[in-house]
Amino acid sequence: MNKRSQEPISGRKSRQADISLPGWSRFGRGYRKSRMFWILNSTFWLFFIVRELFAVRYYEPAFTEFYFLASITYLTGFSVSLLVRLLFICLISRMPSLLRMALMFASVLIMASVVWRFLDALISYPFWSEPIRMRYAAFSWMDHIMETFQYLLTLLVWGAVYFIVFLFDRLFSQQVRTQEAENLAIQARFQLLQNQLNPHFLFNSLNSIRALIFENQQKAADLVTDLSGFLRYNLQQSGVLTIPLQEEIEAIRTYLSIEQKRYEGDLQVTVEMDHGCTGIRVIPNLLLPLVDNAVKHGMQTSAMPLKVGIVARMSGKGLYLEVSNTGRWNSGQHREGGVGLNNVRERLQNRYGERFTMEIDQEPVLVRVIIHLPESRDEQA
Repeated sequence: MNKRSQEPISGRKSRQADISLPGWSRFGRGYRKSRMFWILNSTFWLFFIVRELFAVRYYEPAFTEFYFLASITYLTGFSVSLLVRLLFICLISRMPSLLRMALMFASVLIMASVVWRFLDALISYPFWSEPIRMRYAAFSWMDHIMETFQYLLTLLVWGAVYFIVFLFDRLFSQQVRTQEAENLAIQARFQLLQNQLNPHFLFNSLNSIRALIFENQQKAADLVTDLSGFLRYNLQQSGVLTIPLQEEIEAIRTYLSIEQKRYEGDLQVTVEMDHGCTGIRVIPNLLLPLVDNAVKHGMQTSAMPLKVGIVARMSGKGLYLEVSNTGRWNSGQHREGGVGLNNVRERLQNRYGERFTMEIDQEPVLVRVIIHLPESRDEQA
């Protein structure tokens, strides 16, 4: 009767952080924001100019000079909006509270509406006809307030659009910074876990060499040669997020050749890798800790010879990996902190999030660790 314990893992999918020059990145982002402002701002004021021209043509077709005067009105409004934006960037946007920011922005818009009406009258006055001058001369203080209020309504619409775009941009920037921080934390965690493995394998290999020095010096020398190749592989993978599965299998073969020189006929190894796995990428040292556990704990619980098997094949849309050894499940195998199963589990969670499973299958004379991964090809290391 098989006893299978499946351990679901949850987490976030890791992504490699983009490597770029911060200064150029900020310059490019600032340029895109500035270009978006000019497009939206020009579209906004052009819409009001066109609307006003159609209104004048429909309601007051006799006052042809209104076409020119309406253009002056909204061109000055366009200029005032640039001043308001400058104040917003230099002063208002630096406020910590959104409420204070909105209140200050509204106050600036009220003052800007007065400035806009004054500039409009100052620039357009030389072009006024006599009926228009007589009309403005008869204005009461309430008429002036109501006309200024119309300017204010236009600026409030502009300000609402600008403030909403600013809030969305601010929210997006926070999400980008949060994602960048998560990526950096994920990479740091990945490197920490990766670095924990190198001393682990080195100590085990040195113990094997020590055991052979007094028994067979030639085998010990061959073991040192294999160990140098194995360490070279680990150094080459430093800082790399993914490697081809073929390289991982070759590293396993090198490691097992070291162990076979130590245990001789007591260790038998089989490796099966389907051709469909060509191009598949995995995290470095994914299977090596499992193989190391299979040898170490299998030697303690298995009848000789110990049989260790590695299987890699495509299953559905994912990758099926299996490391098995004869013998029994060693309860101390699961309690090893930082290396072995715990290390593999944490690095898989760090890399694939919820998109993988890791199972431990225990049979009377066989232990299997089974991993299902999503298919991942041709990724940048």
